[in-house]
Amino acid sequence: MSILRDDGKAYVDRLKAAGVDADWRNHEQLVHGYLRGRIMSRRIRAAFEEICRALQEMAKDVSLTPDFAG
Repeated sequence: MSILRDDGKAYVDRLKAAGVDADWRNHEQLVHGYLRGRIMSRRIRAAFEEICRALQEMAKDVSLTPDFAG
């Protein structure tokens, strides 16, 4: 059991139920704060790169220009 993991999953489930596009990923056997070790472990580096790709994909749908006409 991991309180942070389980709460995060539950939160994403609630967001999805409300119609929000949300994604949850669990990297088994990696402790909270593992991303600080991304230069020391191939597995952590791979997880970090997966997160970066997901953020890049999400950013494609985001406009950086505010819509003031609106």
